[in-house]
Amino acid sequence: MKIKENISELRKICQGIHKEDFAAQIVRKVSIYPTWVCLKMSITANQVSIINILIGVLTGIVAAIDLKYLYLSIIFFWINTILDGVDGEVARYNRSTSLTGLFVDRINSIFIYPSFFLGVGWLLSYKSILLLLLGALVGMGMLMLRMLKTSIDTTVIDGIISKNKASQEKPLDFHTKNETFIHASEMIRSGQNVIFWIIDFILIRQPGMAIFISIVYIISLMFNSVLYFMSGLLVVYFILIYTAIFYGTWKIIKDSTVEKQYQFVVKIFG
Repeated sequence: MKIKENISELRKICQGIHKEDFAAQIVRKVSIYPTWVCLKMSITANQVSIINILIGVLTGIVAAIDLKYLYLSIIFFWINTILDGVDGEVARYNRSTSLTGLFVDRINSIFIYPSFFLGVGWLLSYKSILLLLLGALVGMGMLMLRMLKTSIDTTVIDGIISKNKASQEKPLDFHTKNETFIHASEMIRSGQNVIFWIIDFILIRQPGMAIFISIVYIISLMFNSVLYFMSGLLVVYFILIYTAIFYGTWKIIKDSTVEKQYQFVVKIFG
């Protein structure tokens, strides 16, 4: 495909204005170059997403092979993080955005997180089988955390489609005009202090995860203690993930978030 735009012009078309954290901004600065390559080679957005899913699986396979290949697994993790934005940029340029494309893009997290953490757990299992179990629990926890984020949206959709009686049992009169729709992914990010910002950064945002994992790996090399630092990484993620899951579930129930979302969507779309 012949592209008339230069990188700067391409960035405006494909990326627009994003209000993102600095990690995501770094990824955006890099992602436009593989986007340009994909456009030149006429690679579609869905093809990019499928390739990225395979790369996500590779992060775990490579990590599990040998400790000396762990750096390669982290590189694959970074490639996956960058390509996670490329498919959307390609779709915007080609004006081919679709719900199917959004679905394929989103299931990337179903593969990369369990694959990476299970691979690291397998790698460290020669030291203790408990580390393999820990890796599996962290991988499963990452899936549970993302299911918690999307469960609000799916419940609201179910309520709208089926006129679920449960959503009508409680009068939805507590929604004020000052309240706005909060996407499910914001529920775990609702804390305003530093602790919640850190949890959000290294659990919810993949660029933040990539930076955090890379820093831990580099420090482990400096101290020649990859085994202990990567084991510590699994422990930290285990604690943070399950804390976020239980806190997020409690907050969703406490704040009646699903009812608020339901009322807002019905008010907008009828």
